[in-house]
Amino acid sequence: GVHATDAANVQLHFVTINGGVDIRGGAGPFGDPFGVTWNTIEDSQINGNVTIQGYNGFWMGFSRNNVNGAVRLNDNVLVDPDGNEYVTNTIHGSLSCSGKFPCAADR
Repeated sequence: GVHATDAANVQLHFVTINGGVDIRGGAGPFGDPFGVTWNTIEDSQINGNVTIQGYNGFWMGFSRNNVNGAVRLNDNVLVDPDGNEYVTNTIHGSLSCSGKFPCAADR
C-alpha cells in the first residue's frame, strides 16, 4: 500500500495499489511547480481501504478510481474552499466524509 505522513503533496495516477492508501496530515499552500500543493489520486485501482485525514493544502482530488474497500475522508481543510473534488469513483465499500470541508457532494 501507500502510506504518507505530513507530505506536502501526494500524486498517484494510473496505478494499481494493493494494501490501500493511508495519508495523514500534510500541509502547505506553497510549493512547486505552480506555487501550490495538492493531493491527487486519479484513474487508479485500489485494493484496500483509503484514508485521507488532516490534509491542509490547496486542492485535493480523488477521481475515477475503483476502490475495493472503504473510503474515509476526514478533517481535511483546504485553502480553496471549493478545493475538494471527489468524483466518478466506484467504491466497493462505505464512503465516510467528516470535518469542516466534507466531500464535495455534501456541500
